[in-house]
Amino acid sequence: MSHELKFRETSSHSFTARGAGLDYYYNHHINDLSITPREKRQEALAQFHFDELLSEDPHDYVSLLEKTFQIKALMYSCNKTLDITHTIDAVRLRPILYNASYTSRYAFDLKKKNFERFCALFAEEFDFKAIKVKPFSSEDHKNTFFIARIQTKRDNAVNVRACTLAGIVAALSERTLRDLLTMEFGHRFDGSAQRLLQASAKLSAIANLLDDGFRPSLQLDAHSQDQDYAVNTSDL
Repeated sequence: MSHELKFRETSSHSFTARGAGLDYYYNHHINDLSITPREKRQEALAQFHFDELLSEDPHDYVSLLEKTFQIKALMYSCNKTLDITHTIDAVRLRPILYNASYTSRYAFDLKKKNFERFCALFAEEFDFKAIKVKPFSSEDHKNTFFIARIQTKRDNAVNVRACTLAGIVAALSERTLRDLLTMEFGHRFDGSAQRLLQASAKLSAIANLLDDGFRPSLQLDAHSQDQDYAVNTSDL
């Protein structure tokens, strides 16, 4: 049984891909991605225009999108399915897909070492004074690690270090929840605590996307393992 995203190249770097209930159509000539539900074959639920950075590796971004949608499906179905179209109707699904695309983009930017873009946008979304993520190598270049820092507008801050990108983002999530929330709880009436909770949850989601060892299919309820989807790229 496979739950992996399956790609099929069409022409001139364009491609189609089949996921767990969603089909992806990427047009390289206009740098557009359309996402449609496979079962009903209705009009696109979401459509994205890729900027220059996304266009450099659209396969990787689509893979992150599919992983995000599978994780969302698990959440909404209590680990019963990876197919998000089985748990949410089309009207409610559209905004969820667009929201999930931002989480996927954060993961994409980190994976491609676009640290400045990630930090600027994440700080803006959650009203941080600053967020920094930097890679470091040892003198012999045999060991690489990452350091990161989040600073609030009240100058409360946490610093973390980890060996992997997934690890550094997970550490930021944990320290934001454990330390920053405690430091700023006295300002809960202006929404600071709520923003920190949301930032921690977003960082946790990004860490799962960056963690190659985290596979949504392994989170499926044992009684739902027979709810596999057909992987037949000839239908795309």
